[in-house]
Amino acid sequence: MNEGGLNAACCSLCLEKKKLEDSHIISKFIYKPLYKSMQGHKFYVLSTSPEEKTTDEQEEVREKLLCRQCEERLSLFEDHVARVFRRRIHDVKPKPWRGKNRIVVKNINYQRFKLFELSLLWRASVSKHRFFSQVKLDSDDEEKLRQMILAKDSGEPYDYGCVLIMPLWEKNKIIDDLIFQPDYLLEGGQKYCRFSLLGCLWVFVVATGAENSGFEELFLRKDGTLIVIREAVENIDLFRTFAKNLKSAGKLESGK
Repeated sequence: MNEGGLNAACCSLCLEKKKLEDSHIISKFIYKPLYKSMQGHKFYVLSTSPEEKTTDEQEEVREKLLCRQCEERLSLFEDHVARVFRRRIHDVKPKPWRGKNRIVVKNINYQRFKLFELSLLWRASVSKHRFFSQVKLDSDDEEKLRQMILAKDSGEPYDYGCVLIMPLWEKNKIIDDLIFQPDYLLEGGQKYCRFSLLGCLWVFVVATGAENSGFEELFLRKDGTLIVIREAVENIDLFRTFAKNLKSAGKLESGK
């Protein structure tokens, strides 16, 4: 028997009629580093559009989306990613490798980290919150992601593969106290979604079987190896225009 009574609604993940929680679309642990540099629980939200002003958000982005069981299902992935960033990425001094400034992280739990990535992409797409209005995947992609998450099927590295880039902005500054509004774009015939979380840009190649995307070397590998690139924004083709728009909009110099 379905739970929740008159207050029940359909959970977006399991599709069962249950009482829904105030679900975090962006996982709760991601907000913690943002709050450290702010007074109170407040963080900056940026858009690359000059017409849209920088805003102070007082509340974490929540939505009636998932039932308690599905919330708990995703928390296992989130806990693992939080530990990886806290202990093995933010506190590691990168070493030059192949001419690039990269952090090579090993012994990651492939299934949990990859499912976190998939859940981030899926939640942003199914969300009705204005913050995620630019991230709208095709219905086939949304359903494929939902089924993978529900079945704990992490897929292959190139299935909705994600590249992590730690941008070095002006004066080699790493900006980790703001959130950029996620966006969805078409570049060279390929679809991408971009998020800015935990001081990194998360670039999703929106496709299954993207073995020839040009980024496959940087996707999380099944052996648990993850490469995080540290690079000046102006040297990254995919983000050059993004950074230029931020600067021209007057949103880059102050870091907020």
